[in-house]
Amino acid sequence: MNRNLDNDDDAELIPRVSATPYDDSSVDYINTQVLDATSTSMVNSAPLIADQSAAMMIEDMRAFVQGNEQVLMIAISKCLAEIVSTDGAKGKTALKDCTDFMTALTTYATAMGVAAGGIAADFK
Repeated sequence: MNRNLDNDDDAELIPRVSATPYDDSSVDYINTQVLDATSTSMVNSAPLIADQSAAMMIEDMRAFVQGNEQVLMIAISKCLAEIVSTDGAKGKTALKDCTDFMTALTTYATAMGVAAGGIAADFK
């Protein structure tokens, strides 16, 4: 469907908006500081940016661990079902693999926390 957006029939679908200038001295000040090549504002904000980066690393790791937790719950239940319904050898081996993975995941999460803390500390 090819429509001409300048058509008056589209006026109801796409309301026309006119921009209004925003006159505020704080906006002018911020723009001056950010756009000024000699300004140290960006240099001074490096610790804040590093803190935000470190926080996002931790948040990403938390989401990753939570996702693995959900998958591991299913895997562990299948391992336990295998142990109960058979002689148990195959299920015990699989359960051991799950616990080994949980240990590795904990080690990885801890290392990620240390790395994030190091990044934030380097910019202080």
